[in-house]
Amino acid sequence: MTFNWSDYQTGPFYDEMITPLGHPRAAYDVVAQYFSSKSIKNLQDRQSYVNKLLLSLGITFNVYHDEDGTERIFPFDLIPRVVSSVEWDHIEKGLIQRIEALNAFIDDVYHRQH
Repeated sequence: MTFNWSDYQTGPFYDEMITPLGHPRAAYDVVAQYFSSKSIKNLQDRQSYVNKLLLSLGITFNVYHDEDGTERIFPFDLIPRVVSSVEWDHIEKGLIQRIEALNAFIDDVYHRQH
């Protein structure tokens, strides 16, 4: 049985990939088609494999206030976060602004020190 997006419930939260009506957003068409061709068991097996791999590679963190103190794997989702070109244009402008501000700060710290 392959995965059917109309069975997926977004609940009251915004979902980057699926609309509340159960349709993939435009930026996710290719990703949704790929994952639709896989069975739920296949996706679960893949996620399990990735989790075991991350643990074996030591990609973990500790929750120090947790009484067990156990290592937890770094959260990883098989479904990638797709950033559309429109979203990226907006993000890029903000990144450039912040990098320029950081460079100006560092230049001032190591030179004029105003």
